[in-house]
Amino acid sequence: MEVVWSRLAKETLVDILNYVESNYGRIVATKVYDRINRHVETLMLFPRIGVRVPLYANNEIEVRYLINTPNIIHYLITGNTIIVISVLDTRRSPMAINKIVSDFIESNAKY
Repeated sequence: MEVVWSRLAKETLVDILNYVESNYGRIVATKVYDRINRHVETLMLFPRIGVRVPLYANNEIEVRYLINTPNIIHYLITGNTIIVISVLDTRRSPMAINKIVSDFIESNAKY
């Protein structure tokens, strides 16, 4: 399996890392980055380790998420590719998180 980071995932990860660095320092931000990256790398070996989100499933894609406290990593599986959708703070409202994920899926309907 190949892991691809969407533009949105890269942007949301940078937002989280900037927040952590400005509030807790560079060392903590580096640790957060490493932990998130290890979690995503695990997907190459165990792509279905995350919790399935039936709301977004169809015949072509499967959307799942991993909790990397306090963050949530949404990703989709299509063929032999894992696409990281976003990395968001779990303290956001569930409706806001769902909107971000559903907007991504709708705007990338080719999956």
